[in-house]
Amino acid sequence: MQADRRLKGYCLLACAVMLAAFAATMVPRPQDGFRGVMPDSADYVYGAEALLRGDYTVTYPYKAFLENGDAVTYDHRRVPQYPPGMSALLTPFVALGGYGGANWLPYLSALVLGALLVFLAFHLERPIAAPLALLFSLFSPAIFSLSIYVMSDVPAATLVLAVATLLVMGGRRSTVAVGIAAGFLPLLRIASLPLVLAGLLVGQGHRLVYALSALPLLAFLAGWQWLIYGSPFTSGYFANDYIQMPTSGLFSLQYALSPFAYDLADISGLNAAWHYPNAVAYLFQLAGRDNFLCPPFVGVLGFAALLVYAHRGDATGIFARFALAVVIFSYLTYVFYYYQSGRFFLPAATLLNAAASFGLVDVVARFATQRNLAALGSAEKATSH
Repeated sequence: MQADRRLKGYCLLACAVMLAAFAATMVPRPQDGFRGVMPDSADYVYGAEALLRGDYTVTYPYKAFLENGDAVTYDHRRVPQYPPGMSALLTPFVALGGYGGANWLPYLSALVLGALLVFLAFHLERPIAAPLALLFSLFSPAIFSLSIYVMSDVPAATLVLAVATLLVMGGRRSTVAVGIAAGFLPLLRIASLPLVLAGLLVGQGHRLVYALSALPLLAFLAGWQWLIYGSPFTSGYFANDYIQMPTSGLFSLQYALSPFAYDLADISGLNAAWHYPNAVAYLFQLAGRDNFLCPPFVGVLGFAALLVYAHRGDATGIFARFALAVVIFSYLTYVFYYYQSGRFFLPAATLLNAAASFGLVDVVARFATQRNLAALGSAEKATSH
């Protein structure tokens, strides 16, 4: 017992050092403006400013490209392209620190993600896995890049990890929190809507509570789109003649083989350099081929661990089933999405990295147990002779 307590203390100390190192290294530098990518970051930040003044419209020069390659610059006042969740999260940061204050949200989200990984590992009785999970996820190129840009990816990954953590904790109160957190996901990114089903499928006896907790935010999103964009089924991607969108729509079977556009390498990995179809590129990225989301083969190990754990009836099994649903639903969503970017899989990769750390610890523990039993058997035979 004393040895176990000492081991947990060492693991917690290692995690504290790792979190402190990340916090000190990645802390936002004082600046007047925000760091980001156009138009995403600008829509988020200026959208937050608009919410603070009670008017969800923005205006700034932005160059868009038509499908024929022609560039068009427009600076008229328009509604932002994205749902209001990210802008809503940014409002206190923009209110207190101006545009530069927005840089703190992804940074703090990354730290919360790290703390959740540690809590999850300890809650599942695998304290040794906590430093591994931090190494695989918090110190990945994806988090390093996206935690300095005002983008929705790190907050979304943190929210998905929070849902996973609340699920394994169980109980009716946790289910209410799970439903609220899951219901907020589409407000960050419309394409996260299928992930709401992941929690519903995995819910342990409280599915109705989960659904009723998520429903108000989903209804709010539909009402918001109706009020702002003219229809509950129309998002900002097609509002105000937003001409950057492909004529085939946001989702199409053709994008699985030939995406309409690729993201920048520093926030997406090497998929833009590969120019592989969505169906192939995302598998390669989750396998860690470009070391962006996961270290090489760690994602594969994590997926294998999830398949093994999914049959269990304990908290580890709940986590595994939810994580599998997130990975599968994410793939089935983004493989048909018009835009290819590895950052879309940051929530799924975070769960895969955590599962891989759990699996590695369990394999080593089983090997050590078998070795100890073999040594004990040899000692008993020697004594009997």
